[in-house]
Amino acid sequence: MSDFLNNRFIKHTRKIHQCDLCLRKIPKGFSAHNIKGVYDGEFFNIYHCNTCNELGKEFYEYVTDGWDGCFDSQALQDSMDDYECSTPLQLLNTLRKQNEDEHKHQYEPLVNSVMKGDYY
Repeated sequence: MSDFLNNRFIKHTRKIHQCDLCLRKIPKGFSAHNIKGVYDGEFFNIYHCNTCNELGKEFYEYVTDGWDGCFDSQALQDSMDDYECSTPLQLLNTLRKQNEDEHKHQYEPLVNSVMKGDYY
């Protein structure tokens, strides 16, 4: 259970950080997301690069452990392996494309019927 949580966007980091999801370096001067809080009485202070933050917002289930819903670098790596992606950005783009294709096919019959004039 979380006692408190503070999530903030950092425009320019003052030093090098490591993304806690993809484990890549976030260079000094780059933007990042910082999440601080207390969980089960333990303080945590983590950083996410912008790509991993977007993955977490758009495709939460691909970067969490499934057990307690926490972000997990192994879950991200497993998802990257499943989709044969070498970077988080490739995974993000692949999942966005897949999501776009699924929505396109979902509405295709409706669009076709409207175009033919069968739908009122």
